[in-house]
Amino acid sequence: MEGNKQKANRILFLVSDTGGAHRNCANAIISSLNEISDRDITPIIMDFFRETNKRLDKKIKDFYSKSIRKSSIAHGILFHMTNNKYVWSSIQPIYNLIYKSLKEKIMMLMPDIIISTHPLVNHITCKILRDLNLKIPFMIVIVDHVTLHQSWIEPYADYFIVASEEARRRLLRENIEDSKIKNLGYMINPVFYEHISDIITIKKELGIRENSFTVLFTGGGDGGGRIYPIVKQILKENLDCEIIVICGRNNALNKRLSGFPIKLMGYTDRMHDFVSIADLIVGKAGSATIEEAISNGKPLILTSYVYGQEEGNIEYAKKRTIAYYETNPKKVVMLIKKHFLSRKRDFKKVPKEDAPVYKIASFINGVLESHNTKF
Repeated sequence: MEGNKQKANRILFLVSDTGGAHRNCANAIISSLNEISDRDITPIIMDFFRETNKRLDKKIKDFYSKSIRKSSIAHGILFHMTNNKYVWSSIQPIYNLIYKSLKEKIMMLMPDIIISTHPLVNHITCKILRDLNLKIPFMIVIVDHVTLHQSWIEPYADYFIVASEEARRRLLRENIEDSKIKNLGYMINPVFYEHISDIITIKKELGIRENSFTVLFTGGGDGGGRIYPIVKQILKENLDCEIIVICGRNNALNKRLSGFPIKLMGYTDRMHDFVSIADLIVGKAGSATIEEAISNGKPLILTSYVYGQEEGNIEYAKKRTIAYYETNPKKVVMLIKKHFLSRKRDFKKVPKEDAPVYKIASFINGVLESHNTKF
């Protein structure tokens, strides 16, 4: 939006690249703020572990990546063991490893607002703000739809953005004030809500046949889920369809599928184009994958989920779009055949004006306005 710009506002986003959702959510908010706000926005995205303790950062990211790809059950056990306020409180001394560095960075940046999209930085951020007696608004944008870990719940935060009524009720049970909780939906990049008039051109650019039935496989940023056996099974059926697999950072999956008559992609910034041309999406029950399908009205087959934070996502997806949960590759292919035969093409997109990310950006803009007026 052009016109007279007000004083630039510095927004500090605290993220960690464990998966892609945390940074992607920050980028989605920035994009929508730039569209709707009259004020200059100076966003600063900080991977807080990498910026404060590189050794700890590597250990945490290696553990997360391996647990997601190889043993989601181990991840789930850890999730449930620590999903308790008393256990979580006992773990807090580990944050002494990043306290000093994060404190120095906040003092140096002095942002107008701090927004966390990651659960592991919330307690230490509130402690720093209290220790420094800084009146900087602190907002937690929760990137899990339903199943919230205790680490998201920090009573000293000023605001919580949640994506579901179930998440709101969880915060209320933890005695978070209702006035702090805003159920505004889940944020994905605004580009997913843009009207696309020329699907044929996009298919041509991506090397996809014009009138083909297209199945999009996605496993999130780390390429998780049961993609390989399902792709192998569908190829056995000789179904006349195009198969696209987004492998993310999973180079092993990419290598394993190479040579098959399918389109392979690594980490991509064109996910919105792939979703727009897909007739059916198959993948892990990640929050972003579900919301991307919802935004374009696409049917969704969920084949796995991360034990812990994704446990509530399947029922959420079923409430919001045509969604299935199936782990058996042969049964997944039966569902794909069902949609292949129906050839439904009248997918109903979510109108841009109803996109959750704009509601979230508008709320953040209002917080900035209120904070600037007070100070």
